[in-house]
Amino acid sequence: MSDTNANGSAAPAARAGAQTTRLVVSWLVVGIPLAYGLWQTLTSVLPLFSG
Repeated sequence: MSDTNANGSAAPAARAGAQTTRLVVSWLVVGIPLAYGLWQTLTSVLPLFSG
């Protein structure tokens, strides 16, 4: 059976899977640099507070 319906558009389950994939990739694209920036900030600030 195909993932398209009578008018040729993708079935809802296929669209939901594609949206989930897009959501995860988008969060990774934002989250990885954010986590790296936070790590760099914390490691550079740590000497200020460790006397």
